Amino acid sequence: MVIPIETSVKLHRQVELHGRRYRLCIVNPITKQVAQLPPCPEILYEELTCYSTSYTYRCGFVLSSSSSYKVVVITSALHPQPGDKFRASIYSSETGEWSVCFRFYFSVKLDDWYHTPIGCNGVVYWSFGILSYARIVGFDPTTIECCSITLPVEFDTSLNRNDHFSMHLGVVRGQQLRLLQLFLDKGVGHYVLRAWDLAQPSSSSPRPRWVLAQFDILRWELHGTRSLFPMSLFPLTHHPGEADVVYLR
Repeated sequence: MVIPIETSVKLHRQVELHGRRYRLCIVNPITKQVAQLPPCPEILYEELTCYSTSYTYRCGFVLSSSSSYKVVVITSALHPQPGDKFRASIYSSETGEWSVCFRFYFSVKLDDWYHTPIGCNGVVYWSFGILSYARIVGFDPTTIECCSITLPVEFDTSLNRNDHFSMHLGVVRGQQLRLLQLFLDKGVGHYVLRAWDLAQPSSSSPRPRWVLAQFDILRWELHGTRSLFPMSLFPLTHHPGEADVVYLR
């Protein structure tokens, strides 16, 4: 888990503006260990004003081996001009240092990327969309490549069925990226749950593709009588070891 620490930025003449300095901590919620990373390269946010409303950032964490990890920080102007590039730097636990800042172009504004990333098989994934899920971004910190992944064919894009409250992107069995969709079918009064696994490219299929892994109908009864108003349910997370277990709230 990566947690940003917001600190003040001191400029010339001791003028103090409150902005993000990108001091990050790695937190293990199980062992409760905390490791503070060195400051990110200032070039990530130079030429952008220090006011937090003038630029945006995303950061992600991914294991590169059983004992090492990488953290990527990406920044951009909040209102970029056509053709503007993102800035990024990658921290490696093996070297204890940030990489030289580099730039890359991606067609979707960084501000539309969801804040919660998922690391899986060496790649950091973000969902993106304005009012609903649109696609998924995959960033590989080893090859420094960024790609856009379309949603599954069976994905329901109807109104109120593809907002971020109905979706969850996570990892099962430690190495399998899984996308979950849960929505209430008001016509029949029950919930529909679908889950897809992302299959990696192969010689027969050069692009990542989604494979339907789970399809369930959830019916609720209260005191032995089916309720006319099913309780509100939202996906919370997957069980990390049991692929068929989903936690709801």
